[in-house]
Amino acid sequence: MKTSRYWRWHFWLVVCFLIMAALACTLPWPRRGAGPSVVIDSPSSGTTVEVGQEVTIQSTSTDAQGVAKVELWVDEATVHTDSSPVAKGQTPFSVLQSWTPLSPGEYTILVKAYNAAGQVGESEAITLSAVEAIGEASPTPSLEATETPTLVVASPTPTSTPTLTSTPTGVAPTPVDTATPTSTPTATPPAGPCLPTSVTTIGVGTHPKGVATGANKVYVGLHDVPQVKVIDRASNTVVATWDTKAAAGLGRYANGVAISHGRVYVANRNGNNVSAILISNPADVQIIPVGVHPFGVAAGSDYVFVANFDSNSVTVINSSDLGTNTIGVPGNPTMLATIGNSAYVASWSGGVYKVGSDGSVTQVLSSDQGRFFGVAANPATARVYISDQSDNSVEVLDTNTNTIVATISMPAVPHALAVNSGSNRIYIVAAAESKLYILDGDTNQLVDSVTIGQQGVPWGGEGITLYGDRIYVTDYEGSTVTVLDDSACD
Repeated sequence: MKTSRYWRWHFWLVVCFLIMAALACTLPWPRRGAGPSVVIDSPSSGTTVEVGQEVTIQSTSTDAQGVAKVELWVDEATVHTDSSPVAKGQTPFSVLQSWTPLSPGEYTILVKAYNAAGQVGESEAITLSAVEAIGEASPTPSLEATETPTLVVASPTPTSTPTLTSTPTGVAPTPVDTATPTSTPTATPPAGPCLPTSVTTIGVGTHPKGVATGANKVYVGLHDVPQVKVIDRASNTVVATWDTKAAAGLGRYANGVAISHGRVYVANRNGNNVSAILISNPADVQIIPVGVHPFGVAAGSDYVFVANFDSNSVTVINSSDLGTNTIGVPGNPTMLATIGNSAYVASWSGGVYKVGSDGSVTQVLSSDQGRFFGVAANPATARVYISDQSDNSVEVLDTNTNTIVATISMPAVPHALAVNSGSNRIYIVAAAESKLYILDGDTNQLVDSVTIGQQGVPWGGEGITLYGDRIYVTDYEGSTVTVLDDSACD
């Protein structure tokens, strides 16, 4: 009796095992270590293309580790490969890849993407139909090439040639439009990434540091002497040299420079103060005490914010009466950017803080998230961009939620940044390379880089400003200001 029950129990155990095994073969078990997600944006599956005409396939790949490489496959063969300009990969990574069908037929297209760990993901396949070019196989005969009988219309009074309003049977009509027939539209690939073009390089004196621009002039602070060089924007020439009235013999002078309510504010590094220079009368210079070793300076709507690196504070200056309020901000604050009357402050070892003109302080990023340095803000999108030198990246902060919405890996150490709010492009100075990297704010994707004047480390890479589509970068080691124009990329 016991033996019978024993075998029945084993029988049902085996049956259950077989059922579970059968289900396992049909269930969509999740993949471990799946590669990037890839989507072909265009063209759509089923599109007809022309033989001999270049076809552009646009795809977007995303991966938490960053997309390092994207391949275009046609009928199980690789025809195009694009690698990310960022060594660690980037996400998202959107590319345009070209292929030309050489004969009629159906083609299967897919895109494969590889992340930084070498894992691969691929898109859904699409099919494209290649046909002979429309209008080429059976061209429309030219009336000039064919002898066509002259049309004669009888008229009681043949004093003028009547207007032909209908075409008699068998007579070729006069063509209205002799333009080449329109073929099926195909995407035209861009010539390459749109980059700022060089305008000029302006000599300004030894070791330019901070820079700010107004409607007509650009103001450049010099690190080695207590001076501001004034550049005329129209002629790109130095038209004046202003004395900042900073105490002589202190060794290092200008760091950050900003403009607010008719004054130029210059942070005097070793003087622990700020020179407020009246633009209409440069001899009128007010020396404003701040914290120890003032670094970055940024102008808000009605206030100027100064980051004091070695006293762990931010000084808020009222632009109307030059009154001050110094607020504690830990971790060696470096640079800052403003939205309205608030400043976003990067601290080298203390995180990122939002400082209000009312003295309020809110930590938005903790110190263990990186070594933050440069800051730039786009009020139009409520985004703040922060250079993180701990892992060579740029963090994108959504100020509505105070959360990081993207991290862009950089090929080099990022320093100061600036934002073109009109085109939503971000410019990032890489001092060690003497390059300016361009970031597309719509896609959070690096476009490419252009060469600027010699920066040098550790003091270079800290001066950049915009006026419209004009970009001004101070070249610390080159003793120049690089002027670029980005209007063609709007």
